[in-house]
Amino acid sequence: MKPKVSVIMPIYNAEKYVKQAIESILKQTFSDFELLLINDCPSDNTLKVVESIKDDRIRIINNGSNRGIAYSRNKGIEAACGEYVALMDDDDIASRDRLEIEVKFLDEHAEISAIGGGMQTIDSDGIPLTSVRTGTLHNPLFIKAYLLFYNCIANGTVMFRKSIVDLYRIKYKDNCMGMEDYLFWLEFTAHALLTNVDNIFLYWRVSENSETKKVKEYKTQERSKAYSDILEQALKINGFSLSHEELDLYKRVFTETAPQSVDENCLLDVCKILRKLIDQAIAEKKDNVKEIMQACRKVYLRMVYSSTVWNIDGD
Repeated sequence: MKPKVSVIMPIYNAEKYVKQAIESILKQTFSDFELLLINDCPSDNTLKVVESIKDDRIRIINNGSNRGIAYSRNKGIEAACGEYVALMDDDDIASRDRLEIEVKFLDEHAEISAIGGGMQTIDSDGIPLTSVRTGTLHNPLFIKAYLLFYNCIANGTVMFRKSIVDLYRIKYKDNCMGMEDYLFWLEFTAHALLTNVDNIFLYWRVSENSETKKVKEYKTQERSKAYSDILEQALKINGFSLSHEELDLYKRVFTETAPQSVDENCLLDVCKILRKLIDQAIAEKKDNVKEIMQACRKVYLRMVYSSTVWNIDGD
């Protein structure tokens, strides 16, 4: 009998945390699931820890060689038997009722194809680094619009309908410098609705050895380039078109963390670009014209607030 949910967890060099990550799934209040552990050939004792955990719901899938997170997630999704797929990393901790809440939501909302939620960042010892971050963006059409500028989806909190990914052949892409999830959700929301709820689904671990932290610290320029490339893809996926000059400015001012500080002339040029996106959305009668207007207004106000317009001589 097929499980209701397939939990996908790539496994690589997480010997210190992987047992806690796996147990946080095995101890869920919802039990009708399979846990697919994608063995990406770790060089430490991660696999020994994994093999010591005995549970009939666990399936280990071997890559044969180290292929990376995107390949591993795709392989897990392809092998999944569940109606729903839940994403999980090997060093994070899932809240005990995560699967139960997400399954209930998707069962009751046929129009929604993916659900994410809140999370909290923790350090290598499990101590909170930040306050709880809830899934504040609930409107699926606004989420789709906001993805034109920033990734507003906590990948490790999401559960989605496998049928959507299969139907539209949505996959995680390589060479995204740790941002393969951003591009995945851009493609997903082009075809289906995703929302968030305010329940805490994940405790996201940030350790010195995490791949994301290493990339951000030691491959800053490469990650910045990958982010700007994803922004260009965001426009194409959503059917928008800018000139080369407009696209260059768009990618320069919208960065991963926040809009770049710009002067008054640049603000005017950015305003024209955002107005052009809105006009195209109206002309093409997009289903989220109102939300695109709201997203453009939101990012522009952030840019105005941080611009050099407010600099006063002598300060």
